[in-house]
Amino acid sequence: MCDVTKFPTRTRLHLSVVVIAAALVWFGAGAEAHAFEGAQRASSSVITLRSALSTVTAGQKVALSSETVPRTTNQGRYIYVRATTNGRRWKTIGRMTYNTTYAKYVLKVAPATLTAYRAVWRDRAGRIRDVSPTVLVRTRVRIRFWSTEYSPAVGRRVRLFGVLWPAHYRRLVHIQLKQGSAWTTLFKSRTDRRGRFKGGLFKPRTTGTYYVRALTSAPDGTHLSNSVGPKRIRVVKSTMPAEGRAVWVSRFEYRSKADIRRIMRSAWEGNLNIVYFQVRGQGDAYYDCPTTTAWAEPWAARLTATKSNPTGTLGKDPGWDPLAYAITWAHWYGLELHAWMNVYPIWYGRKAPPRTTPLHLYHKGSSWRVATRFRYKNRWYHRHQGLNRSYLWASPGKPAIRTHVRGIASYLAGNYDIDGIHLDKVQYPGKAYSWDESSTANYAAANAQYKATHDGRSLSWALWQRRQVSALVREVYVDVKDIDPTIQVSAACRGIFVNRWRWPGVKTGAVDYYQDSQGWLSAGIVDFLAPTIFWDMKGIPKWDTLARDFAARRRGRFVYPGIASYMCRNNWTELSNEVQASRTEGAQGASFYSWTSLKSRWVKLSSELFTEFVDVPSRGRETALSLESTATVATPGDPLTVFGTLLPYYSGARVTVLRRVGIGWTTAGTATTDRFGRYEVTYVPTGGSQELRAIFKGDVSNGPATTRVLTIPAGP
Repeated sequence: MCDVTKFPTRTRLHLSVVVIAAALVWFGAGAEAHAFEGAQRASSSVITLRSALSTVTAGQKVALSSETVPRTTNQGRYIYVRATTNGRRWKTIGRMTYNTTYAKYVLKVAPATLTAYRAVWRDRAGRIRDVSPTVLVRTRVRIRFWSTEYSPAVGRRVRLFGVLWPAHYRRLVHIQLKQGSAWTTLFKSRTDRRGRFKGGLFKPRTTGTYYVRALTSAPDGTHLSNSVGPKRIRVVKSTMPAEGRAVWVSRFEYRSKADIRRIMRSAWEGNLNIVYFQVRGQGDAYYDCPTTTAWAEPWAARLTATKSNPTGTLGKDPGWDPLAYAITWAHWYGLELHAWMNVYPIWYGRKAPPRTTPLHLYHKGSSWRVATRFRYKNRWYHRHQGLNRSYLWASPGKPAIRTHVRGIASYLAGNYDIDGIHLDKVQYPGKAYSWDESSTANYAAANAQYKATHDGRSLSWALWQRRQVSALVREVYVDVKDIDPTIQVSAACRGIFVNRWRWPGVKTGAVDYYQDSQGWLSAGIVDFLAPTIFWDMKGIPKWDTLARDFAARRRGRFVYPGIASYMCRNNWTELSNEVQASRTEGAQGASFYSWTSLKSRWVKLSSELFTEFVDVPSRGRETALSLESTATVATPGDPLTVFGTLLPYYSGARVTVLRRVGIGWTTAGTATTDRFGRYEVTYVPTGGSQELRAIFKGDVSNGPATTRVLTIPAGP
């Protein structure tokens, strides 16, 4: 053991200073997080330093005061304040001024983090005469906390968000709601690199006053925990019923993240509540599509367009995911985002797409395309559609195209937090199509079977073609609802189903495009339709007449008629009349085509037509579902039990627990709720961490519900 008495007096003093400083400045959970250099002077020190507060909020000003002993010699001295935040480097931050009232030297500081201060007395020559003991000022992180609205209508979703200063990356923030005298956590959110946190969407169900606050997690070594609030949110009764207010955002209306932010903000300003965001246009992807699947499609060329390459490069990764980014900002503004897919178009234009990885549909062969037929020397021949000035179409009669589209829809439903799948161009390109080999062979087989069961009568070619389109819609609907029953499946359809009014020169969806859209409503294989009624109310066809036709045949589903807002750019009266007609004719909302045509109308929409934000219509009573487990790890071969509750309480509801496998979901087990709404599922994991989700598909009087993904890490 070393005998310190053998050291010289000056060395012993220096060692004492270091030891005392280290003991003073370590802090945190039992010990200080930083070691500050500095000295605790002996009791004979003639200079002192004090802080008015020992703990402040980051950025809050606090007064440091210093005086010399005896006080009669206090005035006329040069007292400086030095500070350190890391315990290694001290920096002079200012000279203290003399306050004659208190006979002290004073300096106000605003620490941003844990800071140590000491006063230094210098003579006129700048030599240090004395140094005060170290003073620690601890800080609480500063929280700024907001709501997108403070007087929302009942049912309107408001975003709770904020920022921490100084910025703390991945710091946990609790957003809490006051219930009685207790606070309960609504959301947990981690901050980004700028200290921002997005707590979530708060949706009050009843009128009244709600109090919310933000609370940071436990100390992290440089800042103590803190809270801000409560913020008061006064919920008022809405004077307008729920209705769908949608806008189509095509792939031609965005290229960058700034475009998407602008789109979502403007839709929010107009009090809309649904955005149809196009993610598939011509066999390409505006989302991060897996490249190893059979239905994989290349990145869209537009996303990599530059000044030197204005068309972009098909299949080139743009470095960001437009769909994921759009979902984030749509939900930030309380909007629903529906992934808009062009179903049957393969390509657009006269120039063929280049070969890419994954391979574009165009290069999978002409057998995928629609075909016309012609007669030559008493024989029928077919000709596949070629490149043209418009779309090149896939054949609805080919089962492979249905499998392809189903794979895309299922992937979007299972891997993105979308609110809906919106199908467009789900039709034949015209009455002359499609006589391709696959369609004729499948029709012949179906016709033979039909004859055997219908006394030799033939199956109508037109009816068979309509059934091919309807089969895809049905399969997409079933696939999506099996993954997440809360995701809505909708379709844009032709504005005239059949010509009941004998208008001259019009084409209809059922006859000319083999699109049985009103049959989809009757069969319950869409949640809502958006018929593209792109005419006005004065001419023929008439907008209000067609809207009434669809609304009268909705069969318990919803209809949001399409309004050609691009035709009403200089005619606000027409646009306003069509919105009012959608309400009076029995529709449950309206859809605008497209976002660009409404650029200068957002404020007018919210001030005249949509004066309040309202929810999207829902079928049945709203339900909520939870999923949890007491297991901390999932061990292969050992039974794993998960459980939860369905609200409102009622017995006999069937709940399915899904387990992620690769990019898809499979059933882990099913259960039926008891009279308290509780359910429990036990299964044996096969290995690795478990990602689980519970779904309730709803029934006659109750709407569907789903839970967030529950992740249980793998055990030993």
